[in-house]
Amino acid sequence: MANPNAAIEKELGVKLPAGIKIKVVEDTASEVHLVLPEASRANKGELSDTDLNK
Repeated sequence: MANPNAAIEKELGVKLPAGIKIKVVEDTASEVHLVLPEASRANKGELSDTDLNK
């Protein structure tokens, strides 16, 4: 949890693009996290073929 970017890169054997920040959160018995897509993607409607292939 100290360096999630490095952990992802090591486990998957990939280099994350510059500017990508991985954030790890842990649910508890009294706190649950809900992740929403960024607003610009949510308003686009359907994903393009390029986005789906990513």
